[in-house]
Amino acid sequence: MGNLSNLGGYGTFTTRAHAVGGVDKLIKIIESEAVREHAPKLMADSVAASVAAGVALAEGGRRLYGVAKSKMSEREAQRATADDARQQLREQAAADAPDASSPPAA
Repeated sequence: MGNLSNLGGYGTFTTRAHAVGGVDKLIKIIESEAVREHAPKLMADSVAASVAAGVALAEGGRRLYGVAKSKMSEREAQRATADDARQQLREQAAADAPDASSPPAA
């Protein structure tokens, strides 16, 4: 191929494309080199993002569990209070009821 030095970057690109067998092959080489150069960083970024997401998910789950446990404890306390009130009401009703063994008053 002739002297393309007066074409600057285009000349360099054209010369390299010719050397590797065409523009398409040169572009594939450039792409694969870019991937090879940046893949480790992308992988590290992906791992870091996955770890961060896992930590956030675990923290959210812990908080949700704490809220659910608290609500369950509140509900159990309310049930115990209601059971106590029912028992007191039964006892009061039994104390106020007339004795079945005594004759009715005239």
